[in-house]
Amino acid sequence: MNEAGEEVKIAGTEHSVAIGFQVGALIMVKDGQAQMLRRVQIVEAGDANYIVGEQVERSELLDENDRVIALGKIPATYENVLLGITKASLSTDSFISAASFQETTRVLTEAAIMGKRDSLRGLKENVIVGRLIPGGTGLAFHRAKKEKEAWEVEERKALLDAEKASMWADLQSLEDSTAIQNHGGDEA
Repeated sequence: MNEAGEEVKIAGTEHSVAIGFQVGALIMVKDGQAQMLRRVQIVEAGDANYIVGEQVERSELLDENDRVIALGKIPATYENVLLGITKASLSTDSFISAASFQETTRVLTEAAIMGKRDSLRGLKENVIVGRLIPGGTGLAFHRAKKEKEAWEVEERKALLDAEKASMWADLQSLEDSTAIQNHGGDEA
């Protein structure tokens, strides 16, 4: 044990992580490691929508590969990219998280100019704005919110489908009445 807390060995590996006494320390260590390893570089594009040498988010690539495989095509191959902590923190999808690390003015100005919206999906950005984090006791809140949003999307889709069906019915009715008028005019 050292001043910061305890050093804990990660099961199944030769790695260990220093754990602080504050929950925030553990969150930042784990979040930082995940951010440093979340990007990959395309080696072979296959039939996916990428260019060889392009760096993309791992989750985005895996989603694209799933889509390509479902179509019976060739997925992209990739290699892991280890980003430095500064680069990793600034290249996050969350501009609030990026602004909290470095170059705050530049990051916030760019976000404002681009009209970006932060979805507040990560731990750090939720802590910054004072919301429950999407983990631990806050996980149930975030799951319920996600389910409600999914339900609202489905409800909007159902309403749009009903409106579209109504418009098609009105159009068909209009075409039928026009055809009857035209047909009736020919016989007179």
